[in-house]
Amino acid sequence: MLSEKRIKVGDEFYVLREIDLYRPIYFAGATGIFHPIYIDPLFGKLAGFRGNILHEYCLTSFVISALCEWGGKKSSIKSINIKFKGWTNPGDIIKIEWTVKRVKGKEISVLFRVYVREKEIAKGNGFIIISR
Repeated sequence: MLSEKRIKVGDEFYVLREIDLYRPIYFAGATGIFHPIYIDPLFGKLAGFRGNILHEYCLTSFVISALCEWGGKKSSIKSINIKFKGWTNPGDIIKIEWTVKRVKGKEISVLFRVYVREKEIAKGNGFIIISR
């Protein structure tokens, strides 16, 4: 939790998260997005992927969750901007890493990147601002 840490510009952090096999189904149920590319492994293979792929909003939720665990309560995230460059599949382990770019009063700005199998698949195209 941030209140217990001394954060300074240049600090780097990372977490690993496994995309469990049922995550696309949970996401579809919660959002109503039941497109077969996200929930059907066979459809994903026919489309040229290794199987079904994770929806980008679901991947964004992994980033937000990691930052909330690091920064404290979920309401502390003020803004997020993310650009996707690739995809991930259920069963993958993603690495979310971020660097503190600015500390101003109660706000901390971080730049983040998301990797799967050592390939960058998403990056922060801006900053996440976390109020302490």
